Amino acid sequence: YDGAEHVRLRRGFTEHLSAVEVTKRHAEIEAIIAGVFDELQGYDEIEAASKIAMLVPARVVLNFMGADVTDAEWMGLSAPGILTAGSADASRAEELRIDLHRIETRILEQVAERRAEPRNDVITAYAQLRNEEGTLLVDEDLLSVLVNSFLFGGLVTAAEVIANTIVELGLDKKLRQRLIAEPKLVPDFVTEMTRYVTPAGTVARTALRDIELGGQLIRSGDRVLVMLAAANYDEGAFTQAQKIDPERSNKRHLAFGLGAHFCPGSPLARLEIELTVHELLRRMPTFELLNPDVALQGVVINGQGWNPIRIKPEPH
Repeated sequence: YDGAEHVRLRRGFTEHLSAVEVTKRHAEIEAIIAGVFDELQGYDEIEAASKIAMLVPARVVLNFMGADVTDAEWMGLSAPGILTAGSADASRAEELRIDLHRIETRILEQVAERRAEPRNDVITAYAQLRNEEGTLLVDEDLLSVLVNSFLFGGLVTAAEVIANTIVELGLDKKLRQRLIAEPKLVPDFVTEMTRYVTPAGTVARTALRDIELGGQLIRSGDRVLVMLAAANYDEGAFTQAQKIDPERSNKRHLAFGLGAHFCPGSPLARLEIELTVHELLRRMPTFELLNPDVALQGVVINGQGWNPIRIKPEPH
């Protein structure tokens, strides 16, 4: 979406996901995250990708939408496969199509409920939103916003940062101890991890005018795949870009995009990741990463789902 239509469809996001609104719900988000960790008590080994990294944003995002939070686990476990369905074989692709249809049906059911009984939530905002002709949004637009942008966009991206953060803190115990000793560094550490991971690594754009960039002529109307992840590793902007530095002076990365399409959920993403890091360090300060080779995979999701991150809450 672009132009006036894009602005109109973003309104439900911006009203409910502004920094002010997110701050008002700080205690609510904190309680959701504490609940995730409460469920892990007593386990000798935890699969942190699905039990922490995925489950935290799944519950937080559905809560902010006003959707049924009890759907968080199965929707979250389905999400990475659906997003990588293009690389799946025929039988797996059919399974993922069924998963997506189930998610879409569940969300549209709740849209219908909000049209009958409105609440103060994101689903209601879009259930009542009308287009320029004054008619309610069609299912295609509702699913594009609520499922593709809000649910998948808010869930998988934050989960990738959280999962990579768990791996990084499992590998770098010196950094972990520093964050425990200086918790005020956690927000900047999260900013740095978000740059380092850049979960939405590319965006597609259309050139509005002719321009030469790096010796390459791009003509008006050309489609361009913008490599945000590469920009976040530009040594001209980030000295020792491959290093995770919580005290890095330049914090203006592009992991949340730029301009009109800047991620409207960034205040929520930042806060839920920060609170997850605080909770992890408080509850499991000496945790051990049992499969350190997971870092070599480079990504947290694959064609089948979440790459497992096995941790032991307490040392051997």
